Amino acid sequence: MNTREGYAELQKRIMDARRVWKRSLFWTGFAIVLTGIIALLAGEAVVDWLMPLPSPVRIALLAVGACVTGYLLYKYLIRPLRASLTLRDVALNVERNHPNLEDRLVSSIEFGDRESTDPIEAHMLQRLLEDTTQRTTGIDFKATIDHSRTRKHVGIAALVIVGCFILALLFPSEIHTSLLRVFTPWEKTDPILTTKLTIEPGNARILRGKSLPIHVTVTGKSADKVVLTYENTHKRDASSSEMETTEQQINMLQNPNDKRGFAYE
Repeated sequence: MNTREGYAELQKRIMDARRVWKRSLFWTGFAIVLTGIIALLAGEAVVDWLMPLPSPVRIALLAVGACVTGYLLYKYLIRPLRASLTLRDVALNVERNHPNLEDRLVSSIEFGDRESTDPIEAHMLQRLLEDTTQRTTGIDFKATIDHSRTRKHVGIAALVIVGCFILALLFPSEIHTSLLRVFTPWEKTDPILTTKLTIEPGNARILRGKSLPIHVTVTGKSADKVVLTYENTHKRDASSSEMETTEQQINMLQNPNDKRGFAYE
C-alpha cells in the first residue's frame, strides 16, 4: 500500500465517523429545540387555563415565543452544525478513546497527504501510514462518537411527545381551544374552560302524555348540577283568548358513569 492509498483509506474512515458525529449533533439539537417549544406552549397554556389572558398579552407572548424559538434554533441546531468539525477533531476523538495509538492517527491525518521529494521523509511517511493503518484495523471510528447526550435529549423529547399525545386524547376540545388561543391570539376565542352545554335533541315538540329523553353534556368547567327550565303555555280559561305561561324547574340527574352528562325524561 503506497502513501496515497493509506491516507485515502484513513481519510474515508474518519469522514464516515465525522458524518455520524454531525448526525448526532443534529438530533441532539432537534430534540432540545422541540422540547423547548413544547415547554413554551405548555407554560402559556397553563397560565391561560388558570387565568384567561387578554388578547394583547397573548400576542406579546406569541412574539416572545417566536424569539425564544429562534434563539433555540440558532444555539442548539444551526451553530453546532455550522461549526467547523475537521478531520483532526475526529482523529483526536479516536485517540482519546484509544490512547495506545500514541498520536499516530493525528499525525497521519496532518502529514499523510504531504508531497515530499526527500526520499527519507517519504519513507518515514510511508512507515507512519502503514503502522497507523495496522494499529487501527480493529477500531471502529464511528463507535468512538459519544451518543449519550443525544440519547438523553431524544428520550426526553419522546416522553414529552407521548405525554402530549395522551393529553390530546383525554382532552381534545381543551387542547384544540388552547392551541387556537396560543397561535391566533388576535382571534376572538372562548377561554379554555368555558362551560358549554350540548343539549339533545335540541328543539323538539313534546306531545301531551308522551315522554322525551333530554340529554345535556357539559364541557369546559364541570358543573355540579343542571337545572331544566320549561314553560307550559295554555289558555287562561275556556272563554278567554289570553294565554297563560307557567314556568317550572327540574334538577336533571347526573350520569354516574359520566360526571359531565345529565339526563331527564
